[in-house]
Amino acid sequence: MKRFLALILSILMLVSIISCGAGGTNGSAGSTLDSTGGSNTTDSGGDSSKPEQEIGEDRIKYTPRFNSNKTKIFFGSQTVTPPMFTNYYHGYQTAVSMTFDDGYDTNTGVVVSEIFAKYGFRGTEMITANNMNSQERIDEWNRIFELGYLDLGAHGYRHINPPDITDPDVLEEETKTAVEFLRENFPSQKVLTFATPYAHITDEYEDALRELVIGDRLQSDGMDVILGKEFNPYRVRAHSVDKGHGTATASRLIDSAVKDGTWIVELYHCVLDKASNSTDIDRGSFEAHCEELFKKYHDKIWFGSFQDVLVYSKQLEATTYEYTACDKGSMTFKVNCPLDKEIYNIPMTMKVFVPGTIDSAYALVNGEYQPLTIETDFSGLGKYVTVYDIPVDNSEVKIVLGGNRLCNNGCKHSYITVESVEATHDEFGYNKYSCTTCENEYYGKYTAKVHEYTGKREVIVANSVAIKGYDRVQCAYCDHTIIEETVFQIPGFDAEQ
Repeated sequence: MKRFLALILSILMLVSIISCGAGGTNGSAGSTLDSTGGSNTTDSGGDSSKPEQEIGEDRIKYTPRFNSNKTKIFFGSQTVTPPMFTNYYHGYQTAVSMTFDDGYDTNTGVVVSEIFAKYGFRGTEMITANNMNSQERIDEWNRIFELGYLDLGAHGYRHINPPDITDPDVLEEETKTAVEFLRENFPSQKVLTFATPYAHITDEYEDALRELVIGDRLQSDGMDVILGKEFNPYRVRAHSVDKGHGTATASRLIDSAVKDGTWIVELYHCVLDKASNSTDIDRGSFEAHCEELFKKYHDKIWFGSFQDVLVYSKQLEATTYEYTACDKGSMTFKVNCPLDKEIYNIPMTMKVFVPGTIDSAYALVNGEYQPLTIETDFSGLGKYVTVYDIPVDNSEVKIVLGGNRLCNNGCKHSYITVESVEATHDEFGYNKYSCTTCENEYYGKYTAKVHEYTGKREVIVANSVAIKGYDRVQCAYCDHTIIEETVFQIPGFDAEQ
């Protein structure tokens, strides 16, 4: 009997000890999560225990934060890779800039503008000031520039070879006087670029240009790397395309540029119905070159003018971002470029890295909704989204994170549709959903496009056997056109042969 009572007493004492230990989780002796997701254990009379780290239904335990200079975000123990501006406008892999020299043939401007209008290209006309020897020619070029497919660069005053210049007054006329003349006679143009005559330059000539423009084009049948190496914008190399140097070599250079992320500048003179001089090119060859580039690379190449690419490259160096807020379901930063907004105003594109737990997101750029796609950088930098068209004048960008139970707007409550926007041929459609219980909301499920398209199939013939071609798809309601490459199988022939 005594042994039995002793056993009962031992059990009661054990239960008492366990109860006291469990009570410690609700007292001051508990542990808390710090801002990096670790634990800080507090000692209170030796009675302490670690609480169970359960993820709430619609809230996460950690508090996101950014570093002291506001360039990095920490989500719990995860340091998110800082955002990156893309090397080229709109996230394109590379850029191709077509330039045209001299300016005495206004018909070239008309022809080039007509072709560029078909594909959305922009180029630069490099005008020699002395060639503007009549008001009629000046007026015609002003009308061409108003179309918006060409901007204006200078090409000297009297087209003197830079190494032949020894007189400082001649150097000033060829540079400063030429630029001032063009700016005065073409008031819609900023004249920010130059192309030195005969594609030569001296140190003295370069020093003069640095006071006037943002870049100069030379020639050496090559291409320039805009990033990754030291880049001198006043000695940009270009590849000549003319009657003597056809488009085949230019196309091969562009193929390499797409792979390597390099900037190609093409140098033309006159584009004529039938090229007579060796420096000219016929309209058919030029248009075929543009058509080929558009079909192959319309989603990979920025066909921007020489001026556009130089402006963007300078913005790339100067534009900064700074985080201003972060919480459990979003992060907000501001983007600004300190340079003159009259010149440097091309919208930027950013890769913004997000926590690995995220599987959906959207952006608010100055309050304007923008859908985002979660992608993975396979070099090990993590998940990211690409945000487009960010103005560089202190713009606010808010990335709203969602689609995961670790984030606020991944709550498990029910949602109702509060707004629905129908898609058109050139804009997305979306539904906006709002939680019936909390303040969470998100966008998703783009609606079907309402425009219909009709297709015209065009065939490329090789050795009398049609193997490859493309569909030119034209919207039935507007001028919007897309081109899709197609492989054809002709009965009785093997397309692989």
